[in-house]
Amino acid sequence: AALGWLEGRAGVFSEQAIRRGTPTSDLVEAGILTQRDGGNYSFSQPAVGAYLAARAMAASGPSEAVVRGGWPPAEAAVGFFAALSDAGPIVQRWMEAGRDALETGTLDAARLLRYASRKAAWRQTVLRALAQILQSHQRPYGLRLRAVDALVQAAEPTAAILFRRLLTAEAASTRLLSAVGLGGL
Repeated sequence: AALGWLEGRAGVFSEQAIRRGTPTSDLVEAGILTQRDGGNYSFSQPAVGAYLAARAMAASGPSEAVVRGGWPPAEAAVGFFAALSDAGPIVQRWMEAGRDALETGTLDAARLLRYASRKAAWRQTVLRALAQILQSHQRPYGLRLRAVDALVQAAEPTAAILFRRLLTAEAASTRLLSAVGLGGL
């Protein structure tokens, strides 16, 4: 039901979407589900629905409707999926599709860094792309600041090394951004 809830992007799901034998009344009583008009239900806390959907995706593979993002519970589900399974194909797709002036693919993939295992094969690709954005003083300052934020949010130990190294960069903007990054860590 949780994966269908995310794929539908309606915030509610019908009683028919719930697997037979599921104690729906117990879930409502426990506050996990909320009963709506017309025999529909919703998750009382969208994060619970996102986690349950991520578990379903870990068992069956990522759902296209969920991976495309644009809805906060779906984006949370992809983060939970990254913690439960290999998000490499999702990251690769985002980074290939999001090669635009705003680096949306890289920044979308960077949101998954805090959830994923430190040993995930795709981590280094995303971290390298963020470091390149940060070091390129020809890039817009706001984009570079977003790369700093992504590195800080990732809680990656190597980010501190990068920020310390960039304190001696020639460009003043790079030195300032590295100081901000160190302060954020």
